Amino acid sequence: MSPATTPDTPSIHLPQEELFPYETLSYVGRLEFLDRAGTVAVFKRRQTIRVIAPRLSVYLDRIWGDGVVFGDYWTGGLEIIDVVLSRTGWVAILGLPRSYRRGEVLEVRTERRIIGGFTQPIEHWDSTMFAPAQWLSLEISGPAARRVKQPILSMPQGDGVNVYRNRGFLSLVVHKPESNAPYRLEWTW
Repeated sequence: MSPATTPDTPSIHLPQEELFPYETLSYVGRLEFLDRAGTVAVFKRRQTIRVIAPRLSVYLDRIWGDGVVFGDYWTGGLEIIDVVLSRTGWVAILGLPRSYRRGEVLEVRTERRIIGGFTQPIEHWDSTMFAPAQWLSLEISGPAARRVKQPILSMPQGDGVNVYRNRGFLSLVVHKPESNAPYRLEWTW
């Protein structure tokens, strides 16, 4: 029995567009360390989405982490309507430039500076796709990335996952990532 149903309550089946207003065609997240110690980093995200709801006029940017997670925040021209605290971090509600209709494709770009977020002997960076997704890429680069030791990947079971590493660069690429499951890179310095 799933947590959402009990013998007294019927199972509820909602159409996909009511659960998720869009699907992610591609998600590229790049964590770039700006210093060798790892105390200052910039996270750049480029996400291409296809609208599956009848209309979409806002985008929810989920933000998490340690340290100062909003050292600077750039939204690619999208208006910040509100920022609210959730159970797992912050959610920035971003106003899209217009109302998009079912089937339309758009790209969302955000960038934020993180200060003091990667100062522990064991650190990690992860991403969870909250809507159906086709492709996920997480990259770690910059001067501190050269110090990364013993990277460990935590993720759901499945195929289509590749990890690439060379000096100063670590990348995770997932084809058809599972929804609501964290894909996590953990490392020691």
